[in-house]
Amino acid sequence: MVGRAISASITILRSAAGGRRLRLAMSTLQGYFDESGKLSDPNPGIVAFAGCISTYDGWQSLSNRWNEIFDQVGIRSLHMKEVMSFRGDWRQFKDKEPERDDVLVELAKAVYKSSFFLLAAPMLSQEFLALPQAEQPRLKNLQYCGFETCVKGLSDSISTSITGPVKVQLICDLSEEYSSECLKLFIRLRRANKPLANLFPALTFGVDEGLLPLQVADMYAYCCRKHHIQRNGLDTMPAVISGLFDALHGGSGTEEGHMIYRAGKIDLGLGAIQREGTKGT
Repeated sequence: MVGRAISASITILRSAAGGRRLRLAMSTLQGYFDESGKLSDPNPGIVAFAGCISTYDGWQSLSNRWNEIFDQVGIRSLHMKEVMSFRGDWRQFKDKEPERDDVLVELAKAVYKSSFFLLAAPMLSQEFLALPQAEQPRLKNLQYCGFETCVKGLSDSISTSITGPVKVQLICDLSEEYSSECLKLFIRLRRANKPLANLFPALTFGVDEGLLPLQVADMYAYCCRKHHIQRNGLDTMPAVISGLFDALHGGSGTEEGHMIYRAGKIDLGLGAIQREGTKGT
């Protein structure tokens, strides 16, 4: 018997290498991650853990472009909940949705141009809640399953798309609720897998107000959650989010698969990626 606890959609940006394996000299990539949704949320029940990976230079270029756009319209930061509800700096776009949408699409296009990978682990709350009560505490919460999926999925994707010695520094949104457990899981994953430990030397946490790349992760996690809400027939996706999702991917194909937790071995750290092949966006 197999218990499929979560489903991971892994996106490789083909433009980074023109469809070829990307060769890098000794390089440290930086991956910024955030989550959208909670297990306790009412319907529609999707939780997404997602992130964007690039080089230091790529992040610098992206940050410069986002700051240019922000300065043009008088915005200091992006938080998708504020964007969609016209709060904070985004209140100026109340009754001006087309203008807001144009700004968002320009931001998303900049992400596509500067990124090597976009990864997301969208997870159905009902799949987690369908697990036996004795097994749910072992996984603790869907955010940790998503973190494990992205770490293992990124490792798998790098091995097939990048040549050369590479290290990846992981940076996650700081959360009193999740950060300490993510760190424990990270240590556990590194201890159990030496190649993974060599690839990921560091995990740090930051506040998105001070780190623009975490705002990029916020945008992608939010869009992925809305996309998979519609994909699973739970609700419709706003047109602006559909446009953002397409702009973030730039028409690239996605490599899709699942993180599988087998019955009898349901525990964090024991998940395995199973690929399903490449699909268009």
